[in-house]
Amino acid sequence: MIVAVEEKQKHGDARCHAQQREADGRYGVAWSCRRSPFAPGSHGGSMTQSRAPFSFFSVGATHTGCVRELNEDAFIENTAAGLWAVADGVGGAAAGDHASQVVVAALNRVGPQVNTAELLAAARGKLDEANADLLAYAAQEGLEHVAATVAALLCSGLEYAVLWAGDSRIYRLRERTLVALTHDHSAVQELVDRGVLSSQQGLNHPSRNIITRAVGATARLELAHIEGRIEPDDLFLLCSDGLTKVASDEEIGAVLVDARPEAAPGRLVELALSRGAPDNLTVVVVTCSASALSRFSDMPGVITAATNALRALWHK
Repeated sequence: MIVAVEEKQKHGDARCHAQQREADGRYGVAWSCRRSPFAPGSHGGSMTQSRAPFSFFSVGATHTGCVRELNEDAFIENTAAGLWAVADGVGGAAAGDHASQVVVAALNRVGPQVNTAELLAAARGKLDEANADLLAYAAQEGLEHVAATVAALLCSGLEYAVLWAGDSRIYRLRERTLVALTHDHSAVQELVDRGVLSSQQGLNHPSRNIITRAVGATARLELAHIEGRIEPDDLFLLCSDGLTKVASDEEIGAVLVDARPEAAPGRLVELALSRGAPDNLTVVVVTCSASALSRFSDMPGVITAATNALRALWHK
C-alpha cells in the first residue's frame, strides 16, 4: 500500500490531505480534512461579530468502489469562501472524470462573498462557465456528452444555501434528525414523484442511473437551490449516489449520529464497501459550531440590561 500525506497551514486554515491506493492499483481512497476558524464571509482576515458566527470543520473521502477501475467522482473544500461540493461524472458519458474535475475546479475559484445571495450568484456563475467549458470540450473531442452532477453547500453568516443538479445529495443532521435538502434530478425520482413507483421500487428500476440534469449536459444549465438558517452543531453531509445506492437514509443517519464527525466519512465508505460498492462513492461531512466571538456578540446588550437592573435596585 502506498500512502502519501501532505500537511499545510496557511492563514489559519489547517489542511491535511492523504491519498492511499491498494497495492494492486484497482481500489483507492482519497481523504481530506480542513478546519476553518474564520467564518466564511470574513474575507479570510479576522472574525467580526456580524460575519463570523460559526466556525467550520470538514472531512472528505472518495473511493473508486469495488467494481469500477476509474474514479469519476471529485470533491472540493473551499473553506475560505464557505463552499463545499461533490461532483460525479455522469455514468455512460465519456470523460466523466474530466467533467467532475472541471466542476470542482470552477467552484474552487469562487472567492469570499459578503452574504449568501452573492455567494450563490458567484457559484452559479462559475458553474455556468464549467458548463460552457464541458460543452466545448465535448464538441472538440467529438463526444455527445461530457457531464457531471454537482451538489454544493454554501455558508455565509447565519445562513446556508444548497445548489445542485443531478442525483448527488446533501443532507442536514440537526438534533439527531437527518433531513434530505436536495431532491434528485433523475428519471426514477420523477416516476416516484408522480406516484408511479414507490421509493423502494425505484432502487432497482432499470432507469435508476438516468439523470435529468447535469453540468455539461445542455446549453442552458438548470440548477435547483434552497436556502436556510444555520444552527449551532448542524452537520451537513454531501455525497454521490455511490453511497445512497447501497445505504438507506436511516442507515446513513445512524452512522452520523453514532460516529465522531472526523470518523464519519470513513465509516460511511466502509459501509458502502461492505455491500459491494458497485459505483464510485464520495462523502464530505461539514460541521458548524458557534465561534467564541459569537458567544459575546450581544455583550453590549447584556451590560445594558445589567446596568438597568442595578439602577432599579438602587432606587428602591
